[in-house]
Amino acid sequence: MGLLSSRKVKALLAMLVLTLFALVGVSAWGLLQAVAALGTAGSLFAFVGAVAPWVVGTLLLTLLSVVWVVWLLVVAVSQVSMPSLHSQRLSQAASLVEYAVPEARKYGVSEWLAPPEPTLAEKREALTERYVDGDLSDSEFERELQRLYEDEEGFDNREFRNDLDALLDDAEHDREYRNLERESQ
Repeated sequence: MGLLSSRKVKALLAMLVLTLFALVGVSAWGLLQAVAALGTAGSLFAFVGAVAPWVVGTLLLTLLSVVWVVWLLVVAVSQVSMPSLHSQRLSQAASLVEYAVPEARKYGVSEWLAPPEPTLAEKREALTERYVDGDLSDSEFERELQRLYEDEEGFDNREFRNDLDALLDDAEHDREYRNLERESQ
C-alpha cells in the first residue's frame, strides 16, 4: 500500500496545501496593507494598528502549517515499513568491518545485529513442514527431530517420544488435508 493511498495522508496533505495558500494570501494582503499604511501620513501607532491583524494571522497560519507538517510526518513515518535491525545481511556487513578493523571486534556489533536463533518450536515447525511437503521420509523426520531435541538442554527421551507421536499424527492430518485440496482444484 502506497503512502498516498491512505485517506489520512491525503487529508493532511490537503489541509497543508490549503493552509499554505491561505498563508501566502494573508501575507500578501498584509504586505499590501503595510505599504498602504506607510504611504499615508500617520503615526507609527496607526501603522502598527493597520498591520497587526495581518501579522497575527500570518503567525497563526504558520503555526497551523507547522502542525500539519509534523502530523503528516508522524503519519507517514508510522506507515512506512522499516527494516529490522536484526538481519543476516547487516550482521555479515558488520562482520566484514570487524574483520577489516580489529578494534571494531570488541564492540560485537555483528552478534548484536544477527537475527535471533530460531526457537525449538520454530525449528520443529519447519521440520514438520518439510515432512508434510514430502521432502523427508518418516525415518529422516524422526532422526532430524531427535537431533533437534538432543541439541536442547535437558533432553528427555519421553518428551521426545510424546512430541514425535503428536507431530506425526498432526503431520499426517496436514498431508491428507493438502492432498484433498489438490484433488479439489
